[in-house]
Amino acid sequence: MAVLYYIDFSGKKTEDLLSTYADKSDPERLSKLTRTFAPEAKVRSLLAGYLLQVAVREYLKETGQESKLLQDTGRNAEWNDEERNKEWKPLYRYGENGKPYLLNYPDLFFNLSHSKNVVVCVLSGQEIGVDVQKHVKVKENLAHRFFTEEESAFLDTLKQEDGSIGKDYAEWFFRLWSIKESYIKYTGKGMKQGLETFEILYGEGRITDKETGDVAHFQEIVPTHLKQYSCIVCMKTKEEIKVVRVEIPETGKEKDEEKTDL
Repeated sequence: MAVLYYIDFSGKKTEDLLSTYADKSDPERLSKLTRTFAPEAKVRSLLAGYLLQVAVREYLKETGQESKLLQDTGRNAEWNDEERNKEWKPLYRYGENGKPYLLNYPDLFFNLSHSKNVVVCVLSGQEIGVDVQKHVKVKENLAHRFFTEEESAFLDTLKQEDGSIGKDYAEWFFRLWSIKESYIKYTGKGMKQGLETFEILYGEGRITDKETGDVAHFQEIVPTHLKQYSCIVCMKTKEEIKVVRVEIPETGKEKDEEKTDL
């Protein structure tokens, strides 16, 4: 079974999230933040690290493997959820092309993605990739740079009567883009693989490598209240995907404001 965990932090203040989640992140992620300047990007990265912690813990519990977590931490079953989130952080490393993997859980695979106010983390017992994209304004001719002639021609049919790009075009553009991103994240090769090296069979939910003939499957997973996003999960063998929303705890300022209101 695969599980997609996600956080929607719409309405949260950037400065509050930065101050709250910096001390909840792992050292590797904190070191990367020194190379990130935009506060919004830092928040997405911090929440991705926090979500990974929660997701691994919850996945192990969901699949009856919590004993692995207890062995890893050296703590007993009385260790409560708050203590787990505070003290346990999954150790991960990076593969040849930069795809992260869990050091202590070789049979558990994960992938992260974030866009605007949404962060997602997918876990499975097989290699997996995920990509989420907020539907925003699309620049003219961008599709012709990255998509096949057939894909670009299809998108052109969705343009409005005056030739401008509207909602339907943008929605399909980011859906196709998420499929491609999720696939190259699944293979672990990233943009080095080249977007022209594989074929998308959208109606069948399949992607075929043009050189090797290897087949992967993708599924679109979009929670009802996030219709302005595209989210695609890609894997070798199609399996059920459970969706879980993770609520982030209130920040210190929010708690103080709530007390003031009372």
